[in-house]
Amino acid sequence: MAGPVAKVPRKNGAMALSPPTRLFARAPVCSRQIDTVVSDVVEASGSGHSVVIYTAGASGGASSVCQLLSSHGIGPIGGALDCAAYAGLVAAGTAIIYTAVQNSGSGTKTAGKRSESSLAALLSEQFDFDSIDAMSIAKRSRDHNVSDDSARYMDERFSIIGLKHHGSTSNAIVTTYTDGTGHIWTTPTPADATTLTKRHDGPGFKINYRTIKFAGGLGSAPSFPSLNAALAGGIAQDWASRANNDKIDEYIVTTGIAKPKLETIGIRIIAENNGFGEEYESVDICGKLRSSHDEL
Repeated sequence: MAGPVAKVPRKNGAMALSPPTRLFARAPVCSRQIDTVVSDVVEASGSGHSVVIYTAGASGGASSVCQLLSSHGIGPIGGALDCAAYAGLVAAGTAIIYTAVQNSGSGTKTAGKRSESSLAALLSEQFDFDSIDAMSIAKRSRDHNVSDDSARYMDERFSIIGLKHHGSTSNAIVTTYTDGTGHIWTTPTPADATTLTKRHDGPGFKINYRTIKFAGGLGSAPSFPSLNAALAGGIAQDWASRANNDKIDEYIVTTGIAKPKLETIGIRIIAENNGFGEEYESVDICGKLRSSHDEL
């Protein structure tokens, strides 16, 4: 169970907008994957399927990041020089995404601002970590990769230190936007690490997501950690296998949760070798993910 968690206020204040980046210019070579189910879970509390939709690139970008982490001694002690050693990080980030979507719109709000993070409180009940802390967001902090008339504004942002999941320990930064998108940065925890800076300067993984369909109503869908963990674990294992064997760079998957509430979530996993861009990177980079897929 997680360490102590204080109420996480939504801080509006001094943090300036980050300068625009060219992340939107990434244009990977995409390969369409057909009917490839990577997780199929049925429990008493709920059920869901995950289907890999696209892989992108074939230059070994993901495996090179895994090898870089291992060569720096970051990750499981004695871990293999492949991505299987880091599947737990991807699974943890993906499971957090499911919880974030299911929690959308919950929490206490005052004058249109979230005064307490219900997501942070929920994560503290479902995950084991050392600490979770709010990160300041500017009042109009937005994604520079969208135009002013469709700006993507941050909803919540916080860091998680010492996240333990599936045998791995990592640090993460979770960012959610008001339009149902978001991303998680996750990197293995070095032995002497106690913080994760706003702009991480080493290798790790960035997991972007978009809520494609959510029929439960904001704040009304319960979260089932065992279902989320099982779905995320299947995705992480398949990602690691393709990273090792197919030399992919990126991985795009959709998850459909059909019970207790209908929702479809698109996820894009990017391995980064030298820091993370701060903007959301579209899960639709290879093609528009529909609101209805075979996995439902």
